[in-house]
Amino acid sequence: DDYHELLVSSPLTLNGDLIQKVMKILPHQDAPSHSSINIDNFKPSIISPKNQDATFCRELATIHRSDLTMVCSPYEMHLLQHTYNIHPFKLVLAPFFTQEESRYYSRSPSDHDVGNQCDDKNQNEDGNSTTTTNNNTKSNCGAFQSRINFVSLGGFKHPPNVDSVKILKYDIWPKIRDSLHKAQLHIYGAFPPLQIQKLHDPLSGFQMKGFVNRLSDALGPYRVQLAPLRYGAGIKGKIVDGWKYGCPVVTTPVGAEGMMPMNYNELNSHQKGDAIEKSLGDDDYEYNSWSCSWGGLIASNSDQFVQHAIQLYTDPDLWMKCQSHSRLLLNRLYNKEKNLDHVTKAIHQAIIEKDARRESDHVSAMLWHHSLRSTEYFSKWIEAKENSK
Repeated sequence: DDYHELLVSSPLTLNGDLIQKVMKILPHQDAPSHSSINIDNFKPSIISPKNQDATFCRELATIHRSDLTMVCSPYEMHLLQHTYNIHPFKLVLAPFFTQEESRYYSRSPSDHDVGNQCDDKNQNEDGNSTTTTNNNTKSNCGAFQSRINFVSLGGFKHPPNVDSVKILKYDIWPKIRDSLHKAQLHIYGAFPPLQIQKLHDPLSGFQMKGFVNRLSDALGPYRVQLAPLRYGAGIKGKIVDGWKYGCPVVTTPVGAEGMMPMNYNELNSHQKGDAIEKSLGDDDYEYNSWSCSWGGLIASNSDQFVQHAIQLYTDPDLWMKCQSHSRLLLNRLYNKEKNLDHVTKAIHQAIIEKDARRESDHVSAMLWHHSLRSTEYFSKWIEAKENSK
């Protein structure tokens, strides 16, 4: 019965009376003013904005003015609560809402012996597509041997993806190709600029594939996804998509940021439970100590990235272990029903406690006071200007 008070909207569109009657919910995708970046290597270094930064101030002000902010990752929850002192009751963890595609996962430890290619749209060693019509052969899309080649995924209107493809072309892929002479790397992504299109080089196995209609086509047939991200913020959708279709990922600490369970003991009881805390701020923490229990491998520099990519591509046991962990992480961190239930309960609780929370939230009250007064006097200025004509 209380849901009539719920209005998901931009607070800036609401007038003074309505503000007091509705819930103001902010879907906060990531914190662009706090992108992790390190151009020299792959270890993250947080860029903390100055108070004069306009984007940073707008982000914090919008969060303070909202009754509830949906935050995409545990990392950013930690940042907002402990660095910027946002009330915990104003935040709810709301990462991806997805579910696994079971047919793209191995069914048993012996699946890496199955040699049938996955899906109707398969690949030759030269990267060309073929069509499988043998209905008598039951292919296993999750098997190691049913997948072939490397893949990289990401839209090119996002600058970190452009940077990632350049790193692959000029640094990482030539080294991988020296060891795996027949391997292909297929790059999928919409809106590639001309400079990226020109990187297409079938002779070296580096193929620009452009936009893809179905993610299953871009991830299901491939053995390993490469994501050498050097900067960016928030949860990386390409990695979650890879896990959804059973494709382990080689990435960087920047790419894996915010994609660990809060209590690492849930995965391996022998590992330290404070791994997530270490990943939040310990620059000396060695990512390799836990990357083997992640949904792929994590590299701290380009040479290590190449080594991990070759190892994951050629080692069936390691590949199946990483695929198994990706499935576990996907279902534990991004389960559609569980996460929707968590967010729904948080919204419901915020509605019930709306008045009490607002009464104790002095920063929000102050910001709304100044916002509304500014709007009021701006309106009077417009009215006076029109009357003077």
